[in-house]
Order: sequence, then structure tokens, then C-alpha cells
Amino acid sequence: MAGWPYDRVLGELVKNPAMSTADLAKLIVQAYGESLVGGSRGTGQGITQSAIDLGALEPVAASLKNLAAQLKRSLEAGDPLMDGAFFRAGSGVVRFSDKDYADLKDYVSLIKRWYAGADQGVLDAVDHMLATLSDADRPVVLANFAGGPAPYERSTGLSIYVPQMNRYSAYYDKLDCASTGWNDFICTLNQVPSDKRFRA
Repeated sequence: MAGWPYDRVLGELVKNPAMSTADLAKLIVQAYGESLVGGSRGTGQGITQSAIDLGALEPVAASLKNLAAQLKRSLEAGDPLMDGAFFRAGSGVVRFSDKDYADLKDYVSLIKRWYAGADQGVLDAVDHMLATLSDADRPVVLANFAGGPAPYERSTGLSIYVPQMNRYSAYYDKLDCASTGWNDFICTLNQVPSDKRFRA
């Protein structure tokens, strides 16, 4: 039965009660993943678990805001190569049990891979987002476990709302993440009419 490996986690904590919160978070992620993939409680399903440093989210949010603005602008400009990149990225990205959510880094990496255009604003925003997510000096993902069948091994620890075409939940407009403009980008991408948006 799936669950948390409390014996291992608490055992390590008892042996080292001065363990930092970051080290404890890393231990929990690793122990959880190992207990479910190939362990006595192995499920054979895709397993992901991550520990996030909320204090490091600010640069990620700033980079996401720029990325969303550039992608939305490119879509509105009618760049046909952008449309193709979004289709391939959206269909190939790692998705989770809630299929409207996808791995953020994988999604951006696939846009970079499949976009064959020359929109420098888009290219720079994509590169900046990937660099921010990979910043070793202040990592936002303290620990990440990804295991099981493909494509779960590409999971990197942060997911983002990328609903299938023509889908959108107006409740997303009420979330803090909407301040990045990601909601506006998704609505442009999925051609969501204004009457389907949340109105305060």
C-alpha cells in the first residue's frame, strides 16, 4: 500500500535531530520515492515528489511573467511556427494525474526544441526561464524524485497549468500565479472567450 516511509525518515531524524529543514526535506523526498519505486511497496506507476524552497520562487515568478508576456505576444502576432511549437510541446510534455498540469521545465524545454522561428523575445524568455529553473546558487527545487515508466523520468519538480486545447478553469484567474500573466497566455493559447474568465 502506498504511503510515507515514516520509519526511515523518523529514524534518520532521531539519529540526527540537528538536521536542517532543507536536509530533512531532501530525505523525505528521496525516501518516499525509493519506497515506491522498486521497494517493498512498489506500485509500478509513475512517481514524482519534490521539495520546494518557497523563498526562491520570486525570481521564478519574474521569469515566468516575462515568458508569459512574450509567448502571448507571439501568439497574437500570428507566428505560425509558434503554433506548431505549442502543439508539439503540449502533446509531448510530462503530465500528471491531473492532465491539465504539466512539468514546467519540460514544457519550456519542448517549446525551445520545437520552435523554429526567429522571435528573439521568445527565444530570450525561454532561455531565461530555463536558466532560472537551473540556478544552482539558489535552487527553487531542493529535491526531486522522478521514477517509474516514461516519461516520468523527465519530471523536474515544478508543475504549471497547461490545460488541453479549448479548456480553461476561470478559478485559475483567482490564484496568485495569475499575477504572472500565465492565465492570460493560456487563454490566448486556448482561445478562451472573455465570458469564460473570472470577473471580480
